[in-house]
Amino acid sequence: MVDVKSYSCFPTMVYEFKGIDKANHLKMLNIVDFENQDNSNELHNHLAFYPFAKKIIECTKEIMRLNQYFFEDIEITNMWANILQQKESHPPHTHSNNIFSGL
Repeated sequence: MVDVKSYSCFPTMVYEFKGIDKANHLKMLNIVDFENQDNSNELHNHLAFYPFAKKIIECTKEIMRLNQYFFEDIEITNMWANILQQKESHPPHTHSNNIFSGL
């Protein structure tokens, strides 16, 4: 069972997960130059991101079960990173044709 906490502060539910390996998270940030990778929208296929991507799938399946979605399997179709400097922001946007998005 995945430890999931939900927040209903937006029209879309926001979920928080426990158990993300912070040491591996730092390793991911140090290994990949997000800005210059040819496969920058496929970070889920990079070896350093495998444990993180696996955890995302596990957590998303739990959300789907909690919300009584019928599914056979799920997949990550894209994963990328935006690197912002202090006082920079990311503009509001949508991820069309997706049931779930993460940050």
